[in-house]
Amino acid sequence: MSKRASTHAKMVGEKRKGFEDLEIWQLARELTNRVYDITKSFPSEEKFGLTNQMRRASVSVMSNIAEGWGRHSMASFANFLDQAQGSLNEVLSQLYVALDQDYIEESAFVQIRESIDVLGAKAYKFITRLRPNVVREDPAPYDP
Repeated sequence: MSKRASTHAKMVGEKRKGFEDLEIWQLARELTNRVYDITKSFPSEEKFGLTNQMRRASVSVMSNIAEGWGRHSMASFANFLDQAQGSLNEVLSQLYVALDQDYIEESAFVQIRESIDVLGAKAYKFITRLRPNVVREDPAPYDP
């Protein structure tokens, strides 16, 4: 096992083969599938608008996790997790638009919002493990 892979394994508490084994990537994948499912019922005029934006932002979350995993330093991985956090907030903001426009039911909004909160909290904890000396002065947006 390479030194980087070994370090990654220690950070997540067990031996890992790839990004697919990361819980946060798995949660991001589930979120992306939910976003694709709910946007199927959006009006056709949103195909190149909100539908596209929500799908791209959710894919960006899982892609940034995967790309960061493939980098050669913990600091770089943490930076990609920061990008994933930003995309996660983008999905949440767009979810509010979908709710406000009556494209989704409130129950669907609540379910996806809970998924976003769980993923965001886990990603934030991962970041703090990667950067133990960097603590935000303001509370994390997903801090329980």
